[in-house]
Amino acid sequence: AADAFSDSLLSLCTPIIAKTDDGIQQAINSQAVLSQQIDRVSAELQSFLTASQIPSFSPYAQRLAEVRRRVTAANGTLAQVQARLGRIERLADQLQADAVEPLPSAVEVGSPRQQHDSRAES
Repeated sequence: AADAFSDSLLSLCTPIIAKTDDGIQQAINSQAVLSQQIDRVSAELQSFLTASQIPSFSPYAQRLAEVRRRVTAANGTLAQVQARLGRIERLADQLQADAVEPLPSAVEVGSPRQQHDSRAES
C-alpha cells in the first residue's frame, strides 16, 4: 500500500515539478535579457544626462536603477526556487528508490503483540 501511495504521489508531483522548473528557467532567461536591456538603456540615458543639462530625466534614471535592482532581486529569488525544486526532485527520486526496497514485516521485526504472546506462553 505504501508503494502504491508513493508511486502515485511521485507520478503526480513529477510533471508539476518539471513544468514549474521549465517555467522558472524561462523566467530566469527572460530576466537576464531584461537585465541586459535595462543596463543598455541605463548606460545610454546616463551618457545623455551627463551630456545635457535636462534635470527632468533624472527621476527616470533613478526609476530605471530601481527596476534593475528589483530584477536582480527577482533573479535571486528564482534561483532559490529552482534550487529548492532540485532538492525536491532529488528527495522524490530517493523516496522512489527507497520505496522499491522491500520493507521488513512486523513478524520479522517482532511485533510487541508477538513478544507479549511468547511471554504469556512461558
